Amino acid sequence: MVLDAVIATAGSLLAHTVQALQRWQFDTASAAIGALAAILLCAGLFASRRILRSAWQRIQRTTERLSHYLQASVEENYRDLVIERSRSLFVPGHYAGLDALFVEPWVTLPPDYSEPVVEFDRDLSAERTVRLHQALRGHPLLLLVGPPGSGRTTILAFLAMTNAQLSKRGHAPPSEAMYMDRLPLYVWLPAMDWGNCGSTSGVAEPSSADGASRLPQAGLDRLVAAAVQAVGGNNAMLKPCRRYLEAGKSIVLIDGWDELIVEQRQSASIWLRTLIDAASGNVWLTTSTPRGY
Repeated sequence: MVLDAVIATAGSLLAHTVQALQRWQFDTASAAIGALAAILLCAGLFASRRILRSAWQRIQRTTERLSHYLQASVEENYRDLVIERSRSLFVPGHYAGLDALFVEPWVTLPPDYSEPVVEFDRDLSAERTVRLHQALRGHPLLLLVGPPGSGRTTILAFLAMTNAQLSKRGHAPPSEAMYMDRLPLYVWLPAMDWGNCGSTSGVAEPSSADGASRLPQAGLDRLVAAAVQAVGGNNAMLKPCRRYLEAGKSIVLIDGWDELIVEQRQSASIWLRTLIDAASGNVWLTTSTPRGY
């Protein structure tokens, strides 16, 4: 019975199809009008190809500008957070701003000894005292040594704020010109997890060439994450910070070394050396007490 019903339904559909085909007739006038309309449309599109191409290019440029604007907004927000964080690190900040009270310090450069010497054999006459910006100029790897309370964190805060502000202003006085286009990455070492840094920070020795390439990348990610966390940023800021670091256009400010225990300092030292080799071109500044570095 079911088969009979299916056959009857198929026959009915076939009959209706045949009747529809019999009723359809080719309309020459309608076909000519349709062909003419298609030809006119194609001719119009061809004649307007430059206008259409220009409109498409404007759409592309608008889309690119919007994309750049969104990325720039994230970077701008990060710089604002850096400035806010830098001001909070300055203890007398409730009296006046860091930029108003900060006086550029003089730093003493050690002599360039070819062989290690003990403390009492140092030739003090070979040491030079220069301004901070002169020490930073041309020296991408620096360790700023001073006793507690000597203003080491204040110097890092000033450098972070200065770099963030200079990049926003788009110009700099001559003494600060070397800071231009440096994205500040401030890292507070005690806030980082040093309990298991072998697999995440690039400290452990790799067992293969592929492992050697992965470890620095993981270390860079860890550095960027620590810098964004230090200023209270979000995950959207990781990408622009990573881009500046890989391009060698960052100034990395490492603070809190003297608050690490001995084992953590060993891990942090290996971690930093690995990152410096993996991200050349950046400026690296670490602070420490006169002993334990």
